[in-house]
Amino acid sequence: MADTPRSTNERFDEYALRNDFRQYHTMTGLQLWAVVSDTEQLQLTRDIDAIARRWTTAPSPWKEHWDHLVTAAQRWEADPQAMQQALHRIADDFVHTGTTDLASPLQVRNLLVAGELVESRRTDMGFAFAPTPDHIDYTYGYVTSYRSSADGTIWESLRSWSAARQWLIAQAGDTDPNTIVDITITGPDPGSGAASRPLMTGTGLTAAELAEQLHRIDDLLCTTPTPVESSAHSWLDELRYDALCDSYRDTLLEQRNPWTIGHRFELRLRADDLRAAIVDYGDRTGLQSPATRANTDAIEKHLENIRRSVRDRPIEWSTAPQISTWFDDAVADAQHQLDRLTAEGLRLTYIDPAQRNRITTIGFDDDHWYIQHAHTASDDRTLTYDTPPHAYPTCADLPTTPDRHVAGTGGAVPENIIDQLRAFDIELHTLEQNLSCVQQLRDAIRAGVPYTLTRQHGHSAPTSRPPQRGGFTRHATPSDTSAVEQPAPAKPSVPQRKRRQPPKPSAHHHRRRL
Repeated sequence: MADTPRSTNERFDEYALRNDFRQYHTMTGLQLWAVVSDTEQLQLTRDIDAIARRWTTAPSPWKEHWDHLVTAAQRWEADPQAMQQALHRIADDFVHTGTTDLASPLQVRNLLVAGELVESRRTDMGFAFAPTPDHIDYTYGYVTSYRSSADGTIWESLRSWSAARQWLIAQAGDTDPNTIVDITITGPDPGSGAASRPLMTGTGLTAAELAEQLHRIDDLLCTTPTPVESSAHSWLDELRYDALCDSYRDTLLEQRNPWTIGHRFELRLRADDLRAAIVDYGDRTGLQSPATRANTDAIEKHLENIRRSVRDRPIEWSTAPQISTWFDDAVADAQHQLDRLTAEGLRLTYIDPAQRNRITTIGFDDDHWYIQHAHTASDDRTLTYDTPPHAYPTCADLPTTPDRHVAGTGGAVPENIIDQLRAFDIELHTLEQNLSCVQQLRDAIRAGVPYTLTRQHGHSAPTSRPPQRGGFTRHATPSDTSAVEQPAPAKPSVPQRKRRQPPKPSAHHHRRRL
């Protein structure tokens, strides 16, 4: 319970304002949700009224600051997404200009304090519990299920989200690839650590599809940053271990950043992934303890020291705004890969075998596929374009066969050219799928709903990110072996549109491959 009301002669300042509001907010929560006696309810009401009366009768501007703090908490309760957007606009101003006209410094701190308290209350109330068996040993906060028609449902408790995905991949590897399977992953409640927040579900997938999609997610989130085996050089193992510990410390500090309201759970996921990687790598490489002793206890003690050092640091309300997390970095990276490929495009040139003076250019430019025909003059050097480029929405729409070719523009496209067009199309489609996957994954985690794995149709995407390459121009004949010298293209009669430069990568990346 709160202390007796402070003297009206007591000094009003920001520290007292924040401290009293924390008590006020906590007690109003107890009043609404706690099971207490009538006497305790009466005492709660008196203490709440005493704090509110002190600040509603405070001299200006402290009364206005109190009213703003109360209103901010109510708005966080009513519409946290709108408040999150407002906070992001303020943070964006600070990042770009070092100040903001949207709120005074004290009002900004009020918004952060109110959001912090409301988020804590929402966490204390818990999340919807996912169905789990009664007999499972809840050693860790990530409970995972794998069900197949042959073996029924298997449950496992694991120490991180990435470990849960790896366990599912291993289960899928032991199952017939065409067997239909269902899966769930439930993550920890941010407050208690108990498994109660659904992270991922999948129904009606084959074991092969499940493994392929989980491999894709691991690659996009870069959750396997260290080698499986230790290095021949102990100093390199120590360097990798220290880098993982530094990332773990940075993630914990980011969790405590007041500006990360609404994103702390995804930072918790990242921290748990790093913690599991540190324990696993340190144990495999024999770090932190003599070879005759088990390493895990020593490593966990080291990690606890890191957590204690972070907890003991006071929250700095002047900390630089943080408007993105590692999830946003993963989305930005996927977007950059797609933007770079579309900006570079594809340009293939070949000679019509029936008419050696006819040249065709075919490929992808920015957002469409195209084909354009030209011919050389009698000097075999002057190049004239016969038609403007014909644009097509998809690779499949290109007239690559005689029956689909534009009248009067030559025969079928050579097979080796078609193969390169299809390879580029598959790569483009894969990067589009990658971007969609990581965006949906981030949005689901932030909304507190499970990400659903579904069956993929269309292109068969590889399980790892396709190799990156620059845009290129290929000159080929149908056999790709002709020794005939290609004519030097003159300036085309139709000016080519200036190519866009690929966007620069984000300055901040969460990945560190070691």
